[in-house]
Amino acid sequence: MPAPIASSSEIASFVLAAGALGTAAYGVVEASKYFAAIGEAGYPSLTGVLGGLMGPLRTAYGANADALLRAQYRGDQRALTRLLRQGVRIGLCGDNAQSVARDLASVDPESLARAIRVATGEDERATAQLQRDAGGEESEGGSGNASAARDGSTQLTDAQRSIIARYELAADARIDAAITLAQARYAGALRLLASAAAVAIALIVASVATPRTTNDYALAVLIGVGAVPLAPIAKDLASGIQAAARALKARA
Repeated sequence: MPAPIASSSEIASFVLAAGALGTAAYGVVEASKYFAAIGEAGYPSLTGVLGGLMGPLRTAYGANADALLRAQYRGDQRALTRLLRQGVRIGLCGDNAQSVARDLASVDPESLARAIRVATGEDERATAQLQRDAGGEESEGGSGNASAARDGSTQLTDAQRSIIARYELAADARIDAAITLAQARYAGALRLLASAAAVAIALIVASVATPRTTNDYALAVLIGVGAVPLAPIAKDLASGIQAAARALKARA
């Protein structure tokens, strides 16, 4: 019977070592996420899926909205979700409601714009401004109109409240989809970079080993490529190999 190339314990040690290398490489890349090139991987997918919702976000957070979102993208995902959901509600106004509704394709644009103008008091403020421009004097009832303009939600009909609620539901669904896709792209980019880091580390180790042969470098590349996929399952796989070897010996 030919001798085995390697014993089960050697194979298990190899698997554990490769898994440790993958964990270390992934940790190095993860620690570098505050560099824009790494930490913002997947961010274009986020803004691409958000689409028209970027308008309310710019209205809510101003000219630096993109920088704010990029910074938060590199941080906590739950905080990013909360930031996006608040922004699309605060920043929705009569000027951008129709374009946002057309992009979401689940709310009637004119109905949403009308409901938002009533909720924000934009129509009342516009009327009051026209009256002031015309030199009209504010009557006692004008004070009540100004108060209603500041809080137009009391004038919303049930149908308009339903339209706004539908918009919020559609916006939240779009935000969840955007974050899911962006995080998937981010995780894929990190795995790719971690694999490259693992290969680089393995080649550096092979270059200082003696004696150095072509097989050493080939094995280093092989270990580096397999290190990241093996990292989450290395311990279980090594235990399985050893258990299988013991079972085969007992049977023999």
